Amino acid sequence: MARGESVEVGEGGKGLEGYEGVKCGEGDEGGEGGEGVEGGLREMMVMTLVREERALREVSYCGLFDGHNGAKAAELAAGRLHNMLAAEDNFRTSGESGADEEVMRQAFERAFLNFDRALLDQFKLEGSTDGSTGLVVLRLGGVLYSAHVGDSRAVLCRGGLAERLTDDHKPDRADEKERVYAAGGSVEFAGCWRVVCQPRSGNVGRALALAVSRSFGDPDFKTPHPLVEATPTVTRTELTPAASFAILASDGLWDVLSDQEAVDIVKEHVSEWKQTHPRGSGKQMGMEMEKAAADKLVEGSLKAGTQDNVTAVVMFLPWD
Repeated sequence: MARGESVEVGEGGKGLEGYEGVKCGEGDEGGEGGEGVEGGLREMMVMTLVREERALREVSYCGLFDGHNGAKAAELAAGRLHNMLAAEDNFRTSGESGADEEVMRQAFERAFLNFDRALLDQFKLEGSTDGSTGLVVLRLGGVLYSAHVGDSRAVLCRGGLAERLTDDHKPDRADEKERVYAAGGSVEFAGCWRVVCQPRSGNVGRALALAVSRSFGDPDFKTPHPLVEATPTVTRTELTPAASFAILASDGLWDVLSDQEAVDIVKEHVSEWKQTHPRGSGKQMGMEMEKAAADKLVEGSLKAGTQDNVTAVVMFLPWD
């Protein structure tokens, strides 16, 4: 079949107006986590980061949203999703330990799906068609939750070794491919594996293709049948003092660096940083180290030959 127009993917209950949030771009200060951003390699891709800490609870939140075919979905996710999660009753009653995995899974799922429904309603009025991946990492005391749609990835460093926290939602993944076909779609190779559908306009000569199988937005792939969905995969990871940091990055980094290579870049940077800042301490110093580590990851991916935009964020996991 003719593939026609290709939508290139990067990684990049209530309406949206009811929520406000903090959006952090390159150089902005936020909560835990420092980010590095490299732009300009592909048009119409937006990677947006959001971070928040709560002073009264041991809670750290970090999100990465990599837009495709426009910026709106990524920007709205960065500005709204964390507050929609915080508004979930299950989240508010779960306690700092996040001990009830099923309760937290339901909170993440409702927040992701409610955001996506509100986004699609808004897009229907505006005629927007862009989309975004979504990757959230949430620390609740000694527990780390990750929730994601799309192919932005989170990796934990534990004892110096890489431990993958998320499994990319790619169309050629066996379970994702089965779901797409069951919904009436198809998966074909066009530079990479993509979900293929006809646009809502009915122009059958211009097929659309998307390189992720789950996302926010992307109404052409969700109406009338949800070939691409916004249900997140949620994982719960017990933390120990050996868990030192987490890396969140868009697919442009993971295209050219393995999980362990990325972890090794950060480890090397931390070692060098401690040698050049022997008396450094405190939150501000930690944030500077995180930001510099994320920049090293971006530099490493560029040296490795990535052809994609790259966003990386390093989230250190301090222990008292």
